[in-house]
Amino acid sequence: MDWARLPQLDKKVRRLFVEAREAGGGHQGLTIPVRGPTNSHWALFFATSHESDRDWPGRRYELVRDLVHIAHYVHQRAFQLNVEDASVDLNVISKREVEALEWSAEGKTLEDIATLMRISAETIKSHLDSARFKLKAVNRIHVVTKAIRAGLIR
Repeated sequence: MDWARLPQLDKKVRRLFVEAREAGGGHQGLTIPVRGPTNSHWALFFATSHESDRDWPGRRYELVRDLVHIAHYVHQRAFQLNVEDASVDLNVISKREVEALEWSAEGKTLEDIATLMRISAETIKSHLDSARFKLKAVNRIHVVTKAIRAGLIR
């Protein structure tokens, strides 16, 4: 976390960083926003590290790949445990998620889709994972199948 930027952050997010630091959390940190199966269910997954300023960028890159999946899983499980018979509202799938699903259904790789959508492969992966969690799918093939069956994509 660039503590010099702390005053620029939203009050609640800033407080989260301060409380984490007071509780012994590391001086490096990252947050992963997670949208749930409905627009009113969202979360901010937060992790800190005691890595040095020199080592943090490389370590952060390694962690983000795994922590995005963990963040979505934790959020999905918390939602499932606290909401009875939560049905999936297809309107919560974002346009970018639908676009990524469409390209995935065409057999494109993450890198191909990233080039076509002009965003990073990691962002494409996040879009597909978000759609997967929202549609309660097991993997990417399953989410594409569910999206086709639901009429989200052709």
